[in-house]
Amino acid sequence: MITSTKHIDLQKTLSINILSNRSTARLLFSKTQEMKWESFILDFEHIAFASRSFMDELNALIKDQRNKTYLKENMSEDVQKMDQLVLHSQENKVKDSPNNTSQNTDVVTI
Repeated sequence: MITSTKHIDLQKTLSINILSNRSTARLLFSKTQEMKWESFILDFEHIAFASRSFMDELNALIKDQRNKTYLKENMSEDVQKMDQLVLHSQENKVKDSPNNTSQNTDVVTI
């Protein structure tokens, strides 16, 4: 496998400047999975908007990835805010999941 980093201009790669749905995130992710690089820079420079669903799907796919690394760069302030909102929401889902044994929960059997 090539050890260098592949720079991906999202606007040029996807031919859009609005990232609006989960299928777009899955398409982008599948394209990177087919590539030989281990590391990717996802360049959001010309992206005007990224929806919550796009960012949620992209971050979930990245989080579950074991063989490749991803770095997001050049996000506009609005895209960065959405990314942070989604990351915070995903962290809370993990904390609130029933499989998380670090929380004290009351179990009532009737």
